[in-house]
Amino acid sequence: MKMRADAPRFRHLMRDECGTSSLEFAIVSTPFLFFVLGILQVSIFYYEQLALNAGIVNTADYLRSSFAAAAPVYPDAATLKTKVATKSGGLIKNNTTLLVDLRPLSQLQSAVVPIVDQTTPDYGASGAVLILRAQTTALKIAPMFSPMMQVRSGALIRRKTH
Repeated sequence: MKMRADAPRFRHLMRDECGTSSLEFAIVSTPFLFFVLGILQVSIFYYEQLALNAGIVNTADYLRSSFAAAAPVYPDAATLKTKVATKSGGLIKNNTTLLVDLRPLSQLQSAVVPIVDQTTPDYGASGAVLILRAQTTALKIAPMFSPMMQVRSGALIRRKTH
């Protein structure tokens, strides 16, 4: 095999081991960093999902007890949003990303019905089953998780007959 004329000049670089640990660290740390960011993003997503679930369940309980009273109180949409946000442990913010929807279950078709931010909740007739739904955007720190950044929750409530 014929050697090139400039090969002897670079031969010392083949034996030099200075900087190999830095290069190995750079190769190994990049995927590890993405792995840690992914775990952190999924943890934040599930934590916000749990907080929204708690807010919806507590708000549904508030509505249930309100409907059971002798003089039922029918809160407006802004009050429902505030209840969901405050009952979620402070993690869910009451801003434009929080959408709260209350309607009779009979109004939902078998197809997907998007959650809309209602100005006037529909309380249906006495004895109707209502569905309280909410959706918000989760905190995003890793750009690879964009499609799953919407957390959603829902609860069923039956209006009492008086």
